[in-house]
Amino acid sequence: MEERLGHVWHEVYPNNGSSLRDAVDQANERLALLCPDADPRLQQPTAPPDDQADP
Repeated sequence: MEERLGHVWHEVYPNNGSSLRDAVDQANERLALLCPDADPRLQQPTAPPDDQADP
C-alpha cells in the first residue's frame, strides 16, 4: 500500500517536469499565453462602481 501511495504522491506534486502535476501546470501556462482573458489571475482588477450619490 505504501508503494502505491508513493506512486500517487509522485504524480500529484511538482517535481521538475516528470509528474502529471507538472504537465497540467505547463498546459495551464501555455493556455494562459494563448487566452490571457480566460485566466482570472492575469486580468486587471476593475475599479469599484462609484457609490457616491449627490445628497
